Amino acid sequence: MNHNFLNLFEFLQHSESEFKLFELGRQIRSLDPIELQRFESSRQPWPWPYLQQAWLGLVFWGKNDNQAPQVWCMRFPLDEQGLLPPDQL
Repeated sequence: MNHNFLNLFEFLQHSESEFKLFELGRQIRSLDPIELQRFESSRQPWPWPYLQQAWLGLVFWGKNDNQAPQVWCMRFPLDEQGLLPPDQL
């Protein structure tokens, strides 16, 4: 099945994986997936900007035991309001 995902939240919702999100700016904090959804849809600024960027960690693993966990570290530029710039949406 071929899906065209518009953002990271959609990708995670449709994946066959379990996942956990983290904020990686000044300290490591758990991040609720709903906060990521609100941020990606520009309804909420990034709660902890660091160096004018959103620092995001993602750990995901398969629902069965034969898939090794994956770790992604990402950062996204922020505008002066702490939102994704329009050209990044």
